[in-house]
Amino acid sequence: MRISLADLDKLFERLLKRGSVLLTQMHFSDGTSKRKYLIVLNQNPSEPETLLFLTTSKVDFYDQNPSFREHVRIKAGACALFSLETVINCRSIQSMPRAALKGRYMEKVLDIVGDLPPMIMAEIDAIVTTSRFIMPRHKKAILGWK
Repeated sequence: MRISLADLDKLFERLLKRGSVLLTQMHFSDGTSKRKYLIVLNQNPSEPETLLFLTTSKVDFYDQNPSFREHVRIKAGACALFSLETVINCRSIQSMPRAALKGRYMEKVLDIVGDLPPMIMAEIDAIVTTSRFIMPRHKKAILGWK
């Protein structure tokens, strides 16, 4: 069954929200490219700039550096979205124009695979609240501060 562009647009608008988990190809400064899961952070996802945290299943760095505390660890199977143990790095925010995300979705190179449970979002918020690495304007967008 084919979905019309108008229906695809409506679906994007309905599915993209705070806590949404996206899966798309990411290109990194070292020239590599990988399919990555990203977490939508904005309290208001209709803002032009979408703030995101990357996830990784390569947890060795976090095991070997216990002083790196600004992350959320999700045990394998604890969240239906992640079959492997996964870390959400809460120190480094990725920013993408909302229009670019929508374009990727419409081109079917970005999937919205589900939503993080509220308990995990609460852990993220607690880290963001006290983080020295996240700019105040990003904290406002994430936490809904005025």
